[in-house]
Amino acid sequence: MADQLLPEVYRKSGQELVNYDFSDVANGVGFILLYGSATTDSVGVDYVLNRSVTTSRPLYVYPRAGWSTPTAIDEDFDITVTKDMIIQGIATINIKFGQIGAGSGAAINEYVVCKLRKYSGTTETEVASVQTETGSFTGAGTIRTQLQMDVPKTHYKVGDILRLTVIVTVSSSLASLAPHIMCDPETSADTFKLFLPVRIDI
Repeated sequence: MADQLLPEVYRKSGQELVNYDFSDVANGVGFILLYGSATTDSVGVDYVLNRSVTTSRPLYVYPRAGWSTPTAIDEDFDITVTKDMIIQGIATINIKFGQIGAGSGAAINEYVVCKLRKYSGTTETEVASVQTETGSFTGAGTIRTQLQMDVPKTHYKVGDILRLTVIVTVSSSLASLAPHIMCDPETSADTFKLFLPVRIDI
């Protein structure tokens, strides 16, 4: 189960305090660090955003059964908003993607699109998006990269879901290789992280 998005400590908002991992007070922005991870139960695999370092199972985001090119992965990492907030500014995403397996062959071109979304009841709204560089893989390998996404002023209310969607596109596929994204909060080199800009009430 995902952590609450805004626990108490740093910012005063009415009678509540909100904790940021770091802040840019001059520009009125606090940053919340969210880790992407996976949960597995009897139904299957879900992907979540957490404030804390948790154990992910599995450690990767894999294609679902029956996938085909060009879209190999299309998954949502969710967290429920527990206090009203306004996000605005530059969000930073750390992500590691590539091919896993024992095979080799003609080059496979691969890139990831990250979409920040708001889900309210039955309505999903796209807030911002950014695309990684394109990697070329002739066998197993990964690229770790950092992205910056310009987030317009957006209000999230209590109960809304803050969603980070990842879409992996590949030019081709090999039976012995699979596209993937790492999502292991416990291993620093394999984390999937979102630094979310939140407006500070000053």
